[in-house]
Amino acid sequence: MRALSHSAIAMYLDCPLRYKLVYVDRLETEEKFYFSFGSSLHKALAFFYDVKVLHPPSLEDLLKFYEDNWEKEGYENEKQEKEYFEYGKQILIEFYNKHIKDYHLPFAVERRFNFKVDEIPVTGYIDRVEKLPSERVEIVDYKSGKALFELDQLRKDSQLSMYQMAMEEAFGLEVERLTLYHLRSQTPFSIGPHSREQIEVMRRHIVEVAEAIQKQEFKPKRGNYCPCEFPQFCPYYRHQYMTEEEKKIKAFPDMKIEQVVEEYGELKTKYKELDVKEKELKEILCKYFEDKGVREICSGNHRIYQLIIKKDEYDDDKVRKVLEPERLWERVISLNGKMLSELLKDPHLSVDVKKRLDSIKTVKETSQIRHGRVKDNERKI
Repeated sequence: MRALSHSAIAMYLDCPLRYKLVYVDRLETEEKFYFSFGSSLHKALAFFYDVKVLHPPSLEDLLKFYEDNWEKEGYENEKQEKEYFEYGKQILIEFYNKHIKDYHLPFAVERRFNFKVDEIPVTGYIDRVEKLPSERVEIVDYKSGKALFELDQLRKDSQLSMYQMAMEEAFGLEVERLTLYHLRSQTPFSIGPHSREQIEVMRRHIVEVAEAIQKQEFKPKRGNYCPCEFPQFCPYYRHQYMTEEEKKIKAFPDMKIEQVVEEYGELKTKYKELDVKEKELKEILCKYFEDKGVREICSGNHRIYQLIIKKDEYDDDKVRKVLEPERLWERVISLNGKMLSELLKDPHLSVDVKKRLDSIKTVKETSQIRHGRVKDNERKI
């Protein structure tokens, strides 16, 4: 089986069909400018720290590397590309000025990891690893997106869980701190290591996804980011790419399915509007019945009447106190209404128990509004 990365696992969990199209069918994915922008910054920061001796590159060298390795793919036009290129330079200058003062060689930069979970190969890269005075490590992951982070996000971040597993299982290093570094604001967000429970959840995800892939379970899943770059292969969007001939079915050869959809949609819309109106009228009728003390109103061809439904209700704790001493509690299974009713009808149930249950009973009344047609002989003369 091919090694699973966090991005592959996340893609499968988002949509198994998209995973298949990308990782199994090897369809070419659409270039996104934000991936290019993030990758360009990541490569530049790796260059900044990945030196053999404690001699950092100059700011000029860093920016030159950034320019030479700038990724152009995915931008809408030259103007957008230039704006992001200049913004990236600004980010790198701010990063350089902030960290050149305490520049040091990290424990690892762009560290590739490989380990196995129940014989399932797992792989990936960690942006930076720092060795701490405690001899434990800090994992640093750069983020180039706009949004800042809440610490609760870090505590739930499955990618950090995988990185922690990698440090512990592939390299035998104990993790003390997990950090997402927000490049746009030059802000590190840090927490302590993820719990054993979180690591086990990540482990289960790896196993479950691997098993599903091996079984070739690739059903599509609707999500917030639909449609992806492959709508023509997705049953939720494929219809938009079908020819008129492909849309036809033998049972209704002259049918225009779009017309059916429109008619059905209009009916559903009217139904919702009628449902709202019905609730408004029902509320008026309920108040009228209550105010006037009547139970039925006739007008023209219709009659509306009020049906009063009485239902016995019991408090769980009070019934338990009555039935447990008689060893009858198990017969009602925590106030299963039908079973309690059957118990009360049991001819062998003592009169005393019946009386005590009756004493703790409350009767709840609910009313329902019903409709009927006025019969000819009921019409007012």
